Amino acid sequence: MNIKGNNEYENIDIKEFELSLQKLLRVASVEIDKLDAADKETFDHVIKVFKTVYGCSAYAHLYKMMLDVFKGVAIKRGTVSSYLLGCQIKTKQERVGCGEFCSHALPAPEHKWEACEYSVFAYGKTLSLLYKAHKSTGCLIYVSRKSGYVGLSVACRDVLVNMHISTVVVLDSDTEETIESITDFSTYNWQENTNESDSTWLAWVLVIGVIIVILVLLAFYIVSGPRDVHQRNQRNMRSGVASPLSPLSWPWTQ
Repeated sequence: MNIKGNNEYENIDIKEFELSLQKLLRVASVEIDKLDAADKETFDHVIKVFKTVYGCSAYAHLYKMMLDVFKGVAIKRGTVSSYLLGCQIKTKQERVGCGEFCSHALPAPEHKWEACEYSVFAYGKTLSLLYKAHKSTGCLIYVSRKSGYVGLSVACRDVLVNMHISTVVVLDSDTEETIESITDFSTYNWQENTNESDSTWLAWVLVIGVIIVILVLLAFYIVSGPRDVHQRNQRNMRSGVASPLSPLSWPWTQ
């Protein structure tokens, strides 16, 4: 089947394209940067086809085919499904390109897609860049209030400063409501890097636990060890059997 793209005619075999979608369906929950070589090649091919026909009627046809193949698939950030289906998640943002998922996904043909004027991030244990806006010093950061969000970390601040970002709007991933706005980095209460502190705390707990176990075993040996050895040696001497800890059992004494 011949499908006209934006700049040229492309010979696109619909059956082959659908087969490629079926292959991607098997790795829908895999993060894009963790795809093996064969699956990454299939993914790149599918995206190239979509980019070729973007702006033409064929785009809607192929997009519909993709929706049929991926029907019911859960969308998880950073995965194949997120890139292909992200714009199916509704957003309250004026520009759909500012939505958490649509910011870095294939545009849905039924929406007028506009890139976000701000950079878009997701923040959990680390800060993940979803979309980079050029010549912008502002950004949107999506966080999960349900997960106990208490503020952005020092490490997060360092990333933003390196990207020359000076204005931040933090949004709740579930409701897209504004949690806080940051316009002055010097007065914001940046949280300590929880990952590093948690790891350090756990390491100390393990070290202290090992020390306690060693001390308990050592104390038990000091209290009961010599007496048990003496009693066992006495019994062995009466029975004529050498104790494993007795010099009588050492090879060079026999």
